Amino acid sequence: FSSFSEKNSTGTEAPLDHQQKKWAISSCVWIVISAITALTILLQLNQLLTLPVVFILGLLSTCGLLFTLPPMQLAYSGFGEFVHTFALTILCPALAFLLQAPTLHRFVILASLPLFLAYGALLLAFEVISFSKDIRQVRLTLLVRLDWQKGMALHNVLVILVFLAIGLAAFLGFPRFGVISGLALLPLGIFQIWQMRRIEDGRKPQWGYLRLAAIFLFATLGYLLAYGFWILG
Repeated sequence: FSSFSEKNSTGTEAPLDHQQKKWAISSCVWIVISAITALTILLQLNQLLTLPVVFILGLLSTCGLLFTLPPMQLAYSGFGEFVHTFALTILCPALAFLLQAPTLHRFVILASLPLFLAYGALLLAFEVISFSKDIRQVRLTLLVRLDWQKGMALHNVLVILVFLAIGLAAFLGFPRFGVISGLALLPLGIFQIWQMRRIEDGRKPQWGYLRLAAIFLFATLGYLLAYGFWILG
């Protein structure tokens, strides 16, 4: 597993690349915050700005600030993935639901939990692919902080937990179509774990298959769970 054991090299491109990424992340976050501000004004004009919506918008703005601004600047701490995943898979679905209903439904949480886990696995899969480059450029990601062996183990656990969370949702009454469709993705989850195990065993990585499996699991799961809400509605 030599490609994941490279020492940091003192090249001239690493600082430049780091600064470029820092600028890009900061710009994206400020764009999102500006969009949230514009959305808040628009919601107020349409009398949709309820207290729960304000609370979620406040959390989204806080996540953006914590992710990019010092002294926290979680994007470069190895913990930014948690904030990123929480905002995308928990807060955004909650906001979308609250724009159509006065209060949150328990099904929103039941649907968001497997998405949270699947997206966490997706981020770790992508960090495995870029691990050696992150080491060279002194880029502190969650995988770098954990070390590749622990990070790969966490990835596999997250994939397993995705389907356990879907099973929990079935037990708590989530629409049957969403549950059955979500569980139908189990072979894809097994394939993703198998790809990661191959890399752990020192076999030639199949980055394309790993990347596609991670993306397809998250995106398809999100669509199928959302479709379960449409049937419920």
